[in-house]
Amino acid sequence: MVEEAVERLRLDDEMNKHLARRLYDLILWDGPRYAQKYLDRVEAVFKLDRPDRGYAATKAVIRNLHKVMAVKDEFFTAQLLTDDEKLERDKVRYNIDEDNGDRISYVHINEPEFNLFGRQIRFDLPKWLARNWFYNIGKRAGFTRKLLSRWGWHEKEQGFRDWYYNAVIGFYLETAGRDYDWALRGLRVLNDPYRPDEFIVTGFREFVYPKMERAKKQFEQIRTATPGHSELPVMPAIAARPEQ
Repeated sequence: MVEEAVERLRLDDEMNKHLARRLYDLILWDGPRYAQKYLDRVEAVFKLDRPDRGYAATKAVIRNLHKVMAVKDEFFTAQLLTDDEKLERDKVRYNIDEDNGDRISYVHINEPEFNLFGRQIRFDLPKWLARNWFYNIGKRAGFTRKLLSRWGWHEKEQGFRDWYYNAVIGFYLETAGRDYDWALRGLRVLNDPYRPDEFIVTGFREFVYPKMERAKKQFEQIRTATPGHSELPVMPAIAARPEQ
């Protein structure tokens, strides 16, 4: 999948690495078909992108669409915390010499939260349970996502994912031919306006949900604005001290 995508898109080496890593993540999240959905959208954006602008739209979608599709639910969080490659990186990071008897003991402090039958349930795992053996079980239970989704499992995150996939990227596909900058600004609604590679809709639920709503409102302002008016927000003025 990666080799064929790299051949078709012909992006620079850095973006090829970004794409490969993100496809790998999404295969871990829900298999090759889920990763293919991501890739189909990336390629649709690329077809209308502009090489003279460094394929800015494609690069934005490679980053942003992955972020909203790789929902950090309890299953994927368990995957990230116990991934074999992550554990190997930890050994290097902490200079672990297993031949010398060195070991790492993991105790996780994240708080699982569930929305079941309209109720938010959050709890702290007891210390004896918050271990890698338990998370290894959890990461293999992702097949229950579809069933749990019927009961509101991470409903806001999945709705946000679908909104970006359909509404935001759809807006780009409809308008890029008329006003590229306007369409690109829509794609970057999840990024810092002055650092377009930085994804800012992050944080725990208490912080990320308001950011999601703010991103939707900003996108509506962009979508309903007059084409051609896609300037960055005005930087606040900083008063200079008079010279002595």
